[in-house]
Amino acid sequence: MTESEGKARRLTSARGKNPLLLGAVAVGAVSGSARAADAIVAVEPEPMNYVRVCDAFGVGFFYIPGTETCLKIGGYVRFDIGVGDMPDYGLGADAPDDIDTDGDGIADMGDGRGDASYQQARFALDVDARSDTEYGTLRGYTRLHFNYDQDATSSSHYIEVEYAYIELGGFRVGMNDSLFSTFPAYAGYVISDDLGVPYGPFEISQIVYTHTGEDGFSAAGGLELPGDGATNSDYMPNVVVGASLTRDWGAVTFIAAYDAVAEEGAAKLRLDLTLSDKLSVFAMAGYSTNDPAGTGVGNSDANNYYAQWNGDWAVWAGANVQLTDKLAFYTQAAYDEDENFAFVADLPVTVVDGFTVTPELAYRDNFDIPDADAWGGYLRFERTF
Repeated sequence: MTESEGKARRLTSARGKNPLLLGAVAVGAVSGSARAADAIVAVEPEPMNYVRVCDAFGVGFFYIPGTETCLKIGGYVRFDIGVGDMPDYGLGADAPDDIDTDGDGIADMGDGRGDASYQQARFALDVDARSDTEYGTLRGYTRLHFNYDQDATSSSHYIEVEYAYIELGGFRVGMNDSLFSTFPAYAGYVISDDLGVPYGPFEISQIVYTHTGEDGFSAAGGLELPGDGATNSDYMPNVVVGASLTRDWGAVTFIAAYDAVAEEGAAKLRLDLTLSDKLSVFAMAGYSTNDPAGTGVGNSDANNYYAQWNGDWAVWAGANVQLTDKLAFYTQAAYDEDENFAFVADLPVTVVDGFTVTPELAYRDNFDIPDADAWGGYLRFERTF
């Protein structure tokens, strides 16, 4: 007898001997199958609300949920170390060289007694909100600085608003660096681009309109109210106007400003040349309608808000060289009518994407003042995001 025949006989025997048992087994099997089917009822998943990427204004923007406004959050974490005998590097009056020992009204610098160090840690937070309207892009932008400063004798914590403005189309209203500085793109790429020979003011309240044409021509004009203690009994704002032409070979930019308090003006002309994809140079000249009152290194006593250099004129020039994909070289020199001279060189190294280490070496002098030369060095670590 085969195995299959044996199984059939046993099943037949069981059917004959206990039909009630077989019925119970069958009912139980059906009942268990029903319960199993009840347990596998699928539940409809809840819909997921993912944050949508906004590509209308560049990389990093996303839609604020429930709105058509795009938001970008960025910034950087930075640590700076400054050394040498320059107060411009944040060394301040702690260095003995910054004291006027001979009574000529000029700080004594460069004899080696003022060597000191300075450190600053900063977290910068950028918040950029944009949306399309029938009048152009509506934008709100803010940058906050959270700083910790330390030198040889003291330390401090403070928070400051670096920028805060609203834009609609070409109009901008709020607090930003002066159009006199921003429209010509500041000066060079070096960290200390205003060392020794300042080229213009920075934070200021303003109302500005900028027209950007498709043919490379742009023009801007605005009203500015300085917040440095300058007063005007007529509450007249300062006026700034400029024009620029950009081509494949570079750009030419002109900017002029009128100081309503001093009733004097200033102007700058800048030329940028792109010599190759790895080398570019620039030259800029500034002129003031009045000779500022300040003399010596720097110009804290200037009576023209925009011409912050010394004397009637000043010049700046520099070069940017991309040595490799990870290494660049920036340099800048500046000179004014009162014989102030400054030279700065940077060597930024991109360690990885988003992290750069930049050493800087700077020299400053006044060729009309004995022992006015000073050296300084800077080391910057910066993580951008």
